[in-house]
Amino acid sequence: MTQLHWHFVTHSEAAQALLSPETFRKFAVFLGKEQSLAKAAKILNQPTSSLKYHLEKFIEWGLVTQTRTESRRGKPVKYYRAVSDQFFIPFAHTKQESITTWMQTMQIPLLEQYCADFVQACSELYPDSAAGGTCIRALENNRVSIDFSATPPPDVNFQPDAIKPLWNSWTTIHLTHSQAEQLHQEITQLWSRVIKENSQAQQNTRAYILHLGFTPQS
Repeated sequence: MTQLHWHFVTHSEAAQALLSPETFRKFAVFLGKEQSLAKAAKILNQPTSSLKYHLEKFIEWGLVTQTRTESRRGKPVKYYRAVSDQFFIPFAHTKQESITTWMQTMQIPLLEQYCADFVQACSELYPDSAAGGTCIRALENNRVSIDFSATPPPDVNFQPDAIKPLWNSWTTIHLTHSQAEQLHQEITQLWSRVIKENSQAQQNTRAYILHLGFTPQS
């Protein structure tokens, strides 16, 4: 297997641009795959002229490169791709006031999209989802669970044959350091397996957002 190299983004304007969700979408269309300007604009559903400006900036910043030119009648078609499949943006090269602000800048738009998609999925899977709400429960061993439920209690605890492919839960658990390491390993293995087996769209599949993570509480 070829070892992928990490491309460090040291240009401050490039770093800020990649932290912008809208600009990042324009960059991501060239990440890991080769695209012509016209094809990329079609994928993003935006004017070619608008994307061309950003593409020229990506090239100027050393993030994207032209890979080849395809001859055809009329004007030849140029193809572009990100210079690497892996990028690292050092905090020192951003204009964020703190690492917390930096993380929020990247994740809040993703969380907003997740919430919008989750509510939409609720309305599809549960016609009476408007009757849902937030469930706060004390669990065994001093654990607390906060869940957004698409249905009102007592329908929160679904039977196995009634479970829908939809889940959103924030739960406090208590672990030793070794237990936390083991859980981290299990989550990583699950993540890696799911990504490897389901990274490409196939017939009869639907895109899902998978968000996993846990952190020690302060």
